[in-house]
Amino acid sequence: MLIFSNHAEGFVLKAASYLGAGTCLLPILFWMNGKVGIKDSVLGCGLFLAMTMLALLLRRNKTIEVKLYSEFIEVVFPFKKKSFKIQYDQIQEVTFSDLGMSLSMRLKNGKNISLGSTIHWESGEFSVPELGPADVQGRPGERLRLKKEIESRLPNR
Repeated sequence: MLIFSNHAEGFVLKAASYLGAGTCLLPILFWMNGKVGIKDSVLGCGLFLAMTMLALLLRRNKTIEVKLYSEFIEVVFPFKKKSFKIQYDQIQEVTFSDLGMSLSMRLKNGKNISLGSTIHWESGEFSVPELGPADVQGRPGERLRLKKEIESRLPNR
């Protein structure tokens, strides 16, 4: 079983939400010191709270784990407590974008599943060989190798 995830991106969004929550106190502190009016203080506090909520929402919706089993791929959203399985015969095409170094899968039903550009290898063994020296190295190389791994498991290939 191969496991890929973007937990590092989730950590950054969590830190951003904590920073936003802490920064909400600044407008209140400025109002208490007489530097700004109550209207400006409430507006600033609301703005920072909105950014905090946005960061938490992004973290919840964008943090994923991709687990490759021999029969199917499981995509897990750990903060939503949601997962779904994709059979290899449901996959029409796997695309690796050279520009954004992102990976996506197009299913035969027309649905597109983006794995993003921050997903990286966590554990497991690849069955496809190492990429050549001319291929992308580092984390983009891991995503390219994941593409090759999925393509090698597709039926009729």
